[in-house]
Amino acid sequence: MDCENLKRITLPGSIKSIREAVFEGCRSLNRISISADSANNPEYVATNKALYNKDKTELICAFKNIRSMVIPETVTTIKTKAFDYCNSLVSLTIPKNVRIIESFAFDYCNNLTDLTICEGPERIDYYAFSGCSSLTGVTIPASVKSIGSCAFRGCSNLSDITISEGVEAIGDLVFNCGNLNSLTIPESVEVIGKNALFNCDKLELEAYCVAAKTLEFSKDSHPKLLIFPKVSINEYKDTLHKELCAYGFIAKPEVYTDKKIINDYISYISGRKKQFLPEIYKEDKVQVIRLLGEAKKITKANIDEYIEPALKAKATRCLAYLKDLKNMH
Repeated sequence: MDCENLKRITLPGSIKSIREAVFEGCRSLNRISISADSANNPEYVATNKALYNKDKTELICAFKNIRSMVIPETVTTIKTKAFDYCNSLVSLTIPKNVRIIESFAFDYCNNLTDLTICEGPERIDYYAFSGCSSLTGVTIPASVKSIGSCAFRGCSNLSDITISEGVEAIGDLVFNCGNLNSLTIPESVEVIGKNALFNCDKLELEAYCVAAKTLEFSKDSHPKLLIFPKVSINEYKDTLHKELCAYGFIAKPEVYTDKKIINDYISYISGRKKQFLPEIYKEDKVQVIRLLGEAKKITKANIDEYIEPALKAKATRCLAYLKDLKNMH
């Protein structure tokens, strides 16, 4: 319709079909009613807050002036653009009986700050919560198997995201959230889409994954580094992915416990000293230098190649260890 100033609409009792997202653009729509013979309408029912199909399994359109809403437990599908531009909506709980949150369902609910998604939904479709700029935190329950492309794109204040074990696929450009600080990817995730963390400028340190397997992801899915403590760097054939994993190891070596995996990382890093030593010394990561020493990667013949850049970087802890090691040689 795209009738921006339309506030009320009365549907005839005889109506049998409503096209998907038919009320898109009706940003002032505060009431939908069905004419006097509505009780006999076989397809739709309207309440004081929303329009549903007759048995209330599908929530078709919520009214734009609602501040909060208890979604009936009969609802299994929140339809495309059901809540889009509900700018008065502040608080919402999505109950356990909901199975599908369709595309653009909560698009640009600019004042939504309190969102609870109960265990139940299996799918969050593309752009489902895009542009919810007041949202600061969200937990994706274990029932969700896939998060569609751009599902949280443009949620500019979203800083805390919990993805529960059970989620299998993260789509393209899912987050694009400028205030996201860190992200833990659960073991269940198998696919991470293109640019999934695009524009997550504060996500400087980590995309942490507890999976004991490699993931399928595109070259530009990730930020500066990946932390995969249960996966050998040798499992990743692509150079870019190996580099991101190596930077992750340097950032948090303490989370890696498997000796073979640690040795694989140490071998990779020691073969690329010029690339990785500046990162090690920038944060004075003596634990990484110690691991290199214990693995005999730092020898009498090459120790000065480690000491000179450590001096320049003023990496005092690394330098102290290297000097002790040199004296032992």
